[in-house]
Amino acid sequence: MTRHRLKTDRMLCACSLSAAVLYLIQTVVVSSLPTGDGLSCPRLCFCNVPSRIVYCSRRGLASIPAGVPANSLQLNLNGNVFQSPVMRRVNLSSFVELEHLYLSECRLEALEVGAFADLVALRWLDLSNNRLRVVLPDTFHGLQLQHLFLNGNRHVQVPVLTMIN
Repeated sequence: MTRHRLKTDRMLCACSLSAAVLYLIQTVVVSSLPTGDGLSCPRLCFCNVPSRIVYCSRRGLASIPAGVPANSLQLNLNGNVFQSPVMRRVNLSSFVELEHLYLSECRLEALEVGAFADLVALRWLDLSNNRLRVVLPDTFHGLQLQHLFLNGNRHVQVPVLTMIN
């Protein structure tokens, strides 16, 4: 009986040590991910530093989180219910290097004209499955979009002039 108990105690000790090491590794790795200031990633997001991609999809975010690296190339915000149903220029102006922006299923109802004006490198914009009703002329003025997704916005109106630069 003493031998069996000794074996069990060793196993518990080994498991506890493994759990502690795993916790320490996770804590160090997660806290060392870069963000906008080069120090950390937004708390509920995942940042792939080498590819400059930020994943914040389906995190229950009420807005674009603080700390998203300004030099991000791709920002994924799909599936968050934003507190404001209007996307404004002030929300996006710092992401001038952004090439891909995913905002599907964010319950957006309107886009401020010029909301994307500072995103001069933007090529891919996903606004699908929101509640947009109309996209006003000049909303995308100055952009060189290659892909624009508006599907899933019931009865959305996109005047022809909206797409002419």
